[in-house]
Amino acid sequence: MRKSFILWVFFALAYLAQAGAAKTYEFLLPTAAHAGEVTLAAGQYRLRVDGNWAIITNVRSKETHVVPVRVDSAEKHGPEAVDMKIAITKQAGVHVIRSIELEDTNTTLEF
Repeated sequence: MRKSFILWVFFALAYLAQAGAAKTYEFLLPTAAHAGEVTLAAGQYRLRVDGNWAIITNVRSKETHVVPVRVDSAEKHGPEAVDMKIAITKQAGVHVIRSIELEDTNTTLEF
């Protein structure tokens, strides 16, 4: 009886941990770019959204930046070959991330 209770608690906690975990997206920046007020070096990044904040972590250095974003919910973006579509413009010789469309959702992050 005690073993089954412990097993049940374990599975319940595992389910709750998974349900509370936000989806993480990975992307590669081939060159340095600004995201809001933050400058991201070229490299591999993980992105997680928490409300109106984008949490961007460099995979290699583990450096994390928290950037305010405007979350726009429009029509659902279709599944594409990558997890996201990043709109980057160049202003005064500097690359600037303008928006990120998250795959298979209706979410667009605007910096």
